[in-house]
Amino acid sequence: MSIHAQLRLGDCYYNGLGIAQDYKKPSKWFFNSAKRENPYVLNKLVDSYYRGTGVQRIYKIAFELYSKGTEHGDVYALENIVECYFKDEGGQKKLRESL
Repeated sequence: MSIHAQLRLGDCYYNGLGIAQDYKKPSKWFFNSAKRENPYVLNKLVDSYYRGTGVQRIYKIAFELYSKGTEHGDVYALENIVECYFKDEGGQKKLRESL
């Protein structure tokens, strides 16, 4: 299945478009397409880890995936890394501890 198809299927599950909303299934499809290192898909997958949507919230994995996205020129991933450091939600300390 193409990256685009996997991404769209994941979006359908995540947003409940034409199918029952399910936060666990999109992570599977985002992960499969992220293996091909598509920056946009990496960013969608990392959001799942950062927010704990469908997967366990793991800041270390989120940061690593954001970093990988920046290596591919994804400016949104860079923006999200900056947000990790400057957003005061209590996650900042956990993120720094996980590095």
